[in-house]
Amino acid sequence: MKSIIKINEHLTYIESVVSEHQVKNPSVSSNSVGWQIDHSLKVFNNIINYLKTAPTDKASKISISGRLFLGINYIPRGKGKAPKLVLPNNDITTETLQSQLGEAKENLQSISSLDPQATFKHSYFGVLDLKQSIRFVEVHTNHHIKIIKDILK
Repeated sequence: MKSIIKINEHLTYIESVVSEHQVKNPSVSSNSVGWQIDHSLKVFNNIINYLKTAPTDKASKISISGRLFLGINYIPRGKGKAPKLVLPNNDITTETLQSQLGEAKENLQSISSLDPQATFKHSYFGVLDLKQSIRFVEVHTNHHIKIIKDILK
């Protein structure tokens, strides 16, 4: 699966910038590099952990916007509202980021054993099947990596 390769590349990049977690650039984002990393990893880990025990009785009903944004590999900045579950708290440290990164690497290895019928309900994109869910993780992580790169410019 091409998305798994891209997610692995994304995790490698994230690992390379963890040490810069305190860097901010208010002209790009009110949040730090660490916030972007923490949020991305929380989303990744929560979705994969959910898919491990996800219901399989729902049919995929991806929205038109979901098809569009996943198709063009783009999420507009500042338009979405993340659930509280995946919002970082104020205690972002190298250690907490490294811990989440370790979990993400383990979760990446478990993707191939997930039930292909598993679904995940996204608040904007609708009910995503396994392949669409993994694609969302890829696109979402890429979205935050672009913000990180802009913050670090």
